[in-house]
Amino acid sequence: MLRIDGVDICLAKVEGRKNCFSSVPFRLTKSRWVADYDVQSCRLCDSKFNQLRRKHHCRQCGDVFCNKCCKDKIILPQYNLMESERVCDSCKPIAVLVAQSISSQPSEQHIAALEINDMLQTSDGIRKAIQFGGMQAIVQLAMIDNIEIRKCLLSAIHTLATYPPLHEYMAITGAIKAVMRNAVCLLANLACSQQDQACLIDYLAILTDLILDYGQCEDVEYQIARCIANTTRYENAAKALVKDLEKIIKYHLKSENEKISCQAERALCNLLSYCPDETIDYLARNGAAEFLKVIAKTPEILKSISSHLKMYARELDT
Repeated sequence: MLRIDGVDICLAKVEGRKNCFSSVPFRLTKSRWVADYDVQSCRLCDSKFNQLRRKHHCRQCGDVFCNKCCKDKIILPQYNLMESERVCDSCKPIAVLVAQSISSQPSEQHIAALEINDMLQTSDGIRKAIQFGGMQAIVQLAMIDNIEIRKCLLSAIHTLATYPPLHEYMAITGAIKAVMRNAVCLLANLACSQQDQACLIDYLAILTDLILDYGQCEDVEYQIARCIANTTRYENAAKALVKDLEKIIKYHLKSENEKISCQAERALCNLLSYCPDETIDYLARNGAAEFLKVIAKTPEILKSISSHLKMYARELDT
């Protein structure tokens, strides 16, 4: 239970893991149904129930409504309800958006991201989102590689972060990892440009520290590895990262995740070009001699490294 702008709300609960920063769709715990005999009038329009005005339960909030206020039926995959179920007029907007966030259709995911972000612009919208899976939807949508969706979700997370009572809940659901993943992805993209490299040099120490902080989150770790690989394409950054070779070898090169280890190989090839002595020494001392053997047997890589070294030598002569 949390208090948002003077109103107490129950937080959405997830079956199984609480961290929703995953490609596996989350499932929300169903709300407790309000007993029929406890309710004498519709929760929305306040119309009295009688023999003609029957009671209906909303499958999302569990409260009791008249047919007029609870007539729409939708599929609720977030509750593992795969046939159309009644939802009240109050719950329908967030129920539809959370269902769309789980969809495999990019168009529906995009709509969910846009409209959840819009919903969070009001206190009532925030309460509805937090109570019925909006936070989980935001975190899961952050896994999608779509720049427009990312913009919406980072805006949504920023809005929620302005409410201190939500901070712990955001961390539990994986919102912090979602932010980090997208932030590091942005850095990785910036690292592709030599012009932007100068701006990133000061942040390299922070970047390599993240290797230790997010070692258990492969998606964030992949973006860190990609950022390092892109950064080492340029001499100044490569030289600055040599001191962190031990981390790169231990956590990236030796990773069981092939995508991460592949990015580490890219980084090491670049480092071998600019800082061959230090890189070879680190590789040999940290049990990565096999990587050196592979390189020695790969003419394309040797040619690339040789080309970089010759270019570097020419620069020293001038």
